[in-house]
Formats: sequence, structure tokens, C-alpha cells
Amino acid sequence: MESAVFTDKSIRLLGKNQYISNVESGSTRTELKHWVELFFGVKVIAMNSHRLPGKGRRMGTYYGTYNALQMYDHYASTGLFYSTS
Repeated sequence: MESAVFTDKSIRLLGKNQYISNVESGSTRTELKHWVELFFGVKVIAMNSHRLPGKGRRMGTYYGTYNALQMYDHYASTGLFYSTS
């Protein structure tokens, strides 16, 4: 078990003795049930689990816009306040 999840829904479920936590992806349901019963001293009645889908990856070159701060010397480019001789 990695960490507990604290969201509005998970806090509501605490009142019903239902707990939500993040676990390692290689863990099986029987291992999780065993460790919860061992560490917390409770009897697990039922367990739901699911694996989140992976994040999508971009392939190839990505053309888009980006924000950039461009600084330049306005007076040098216009020739103001500089002598040209």
C-alpha cells in the first residue's frame, strides 16, 4: 500500500467503514487482502480494484505555440537617442 486517498467521496465512505488507497501495480487482490487484515486487524468482506489507464504519448514532431518573453532595445532598433556618426 502506497498512500491513502483523501477526496470528498473517500471521506464520505469512511463513515461506512470503506477505505480507499493507492497500491503498487504489481500487487494482487489476495495479497492486498492479506496485508490489510494483518496490519489493521480487520476482516475484509469485499474489495474492489481497478487499474488506471496509462497516459497518452505524443509521437512525432509537435508544432504549436508557446509563450516567450522577448526583450529588445527599442531605442537601438529605431535609432533614437543614439548618434549615427
